Amino acid sequence: MEKAPSEVSEGVFYIYDADCGICSWLAKKIPGFTGRLDIRAFGGYKPEFKDLGISENLCRETFLWVENGQVFQKSRAVFKAIGARYGLGWLVFLVSLPPQVWFFDWLYSHIAKNRHRISGWLGLNTCKIS
Repeated sequence: MEKAPSEVSEGVFYIYDADCGICSWLAKKIPGFTGRLDIRAFGGYKPEFKDLGISENLCRETFLWVENGQVFQKSRAVFKAIGARYGLGWLVFLVSLPPQVWFFDWLYSHIAKNRHRISGWLGLNTCKIS
C-alpha cells in the first residue's frame, strides 16, 4: 500500500516557536506580507517533519522555511520569506553566501537567544514571559 502524501511533503511552509511573542506576531504577518496565501504555517513540531530531517528541538530553536522539501533556517529562512514577497531571489542568494550569512546568522542567533525578553520589551504576549 502506497503511503499518502503528508501536508508537509510539498509546497511552501514555515515553522515557528508559538511560545515566542516575536515569532507568533511575525507568523501572523507573513501571509499578508508575502501576498501568498498558499504558504502554510506551523506553530511547533509535527511528526511528519522528521522525514525532512527536522527535529523537535530545531523547531523550538529557530525559524524554519521549507520550500518543496528543502529546509532553510535562521537568517536564510528569514530572507526566503522576504524573497517570497518581493521576488528578491537574487538578494537571498547573495546574503546566503559567506561572509554575509555568518553575520546575519550571528545576529539571528543573538535575537533568538533573547526572544522572550525582547518580546516582553515590545509588549508582545508570550507563554514564557513571567
